[in-house]
Amino acid sequence: MIELIEVTCPSCGSSIRSRRRDMVYRCESCGTYLHVMEGREIPVKILAFQREMKGKRIHIPFYHFDVEAEILGERNVGLLPKKGVQGPASYYIPAGGDFPAEKAIQFAELASTRLSSSVEEAYSFGNSTPSPVEIDIPEGKKMAEFLFLYFQVKKRGILQQISYSFNANFKELLYIPFYYIPRSKHVLSFLKESGFVPGLRSLR
Repeated sequence: MIELIEVTCPSCGSSIRSRRRDMVYRCESCGTYLHVMEGREIPVKILAFQREMKGKRIHIPFYHFDVEAEILGERNVGLLPKKGVQGPASYYIPAGGDFPAEKAIQFAELASTRLSSSVEEAYSFGNSTPSPVEIDIPEGKKMAEFLFLYFQVKKRGILQQISYSFNANFKELLYIPFYYIPRSKHVLSFLKESGFVPGLRSLR
C-alpha cells in the first residue's frame, strides 16, 4: 500500500500532500518549501544544467553551510605539511541522492571546492527528477565537520593530533544537476564508478 503524506504549509495554511517520502515538500499554492524535520520554511535554490549529455537528468539536494573554522593547535609527522583548509568557507553536503553512501564525502569535497557561485538558477526541475532529502540539517552539520577534518588529514604528513573550533550555519538547500550515465568515461574515477556525472561545467 502506498502511504499518503500530508503536512500543512506554514506560510499559507494549505495542505501539502505527497506519495513520496521526503524531508522537504513544496507548497503548490504559494511556492514555500517546508522542511518537515525542522518544522519550518527553508530557502531552496535549483541550479540549471550547463551541459547537454545523454543520460537521465537528476537534481541531487545538498545542504549549503557557511562555515567558520579555526585550527587552535596540531601535531603532524612528516615533511613539509601543507596548510589545512580553515577560515570562512562554503560547504556543500549531500542531503540525499541515489549515489552510493560511501561516495558522499567525495561528492561533498567536489562541490565544496569547485562549485562556482555564478551558476544560473532554474525556475523548476523541468524534465529532471529531484532526489529526496534523506538526512536532516543537524546530521548535515556533522558531515560538514567531518569534511573539515577530512581536508586537514589530506595534508602531506600524518596528522596525529588537532584542536579546533568549528561552526556551521545552514544557509539554503541547493539542488545540483547531475546525469546518471552508467559506465561513463568521466575523468574522475569515483564519478565513473558511481555513474553520476555533474551537469555543471565547474564540477567536471
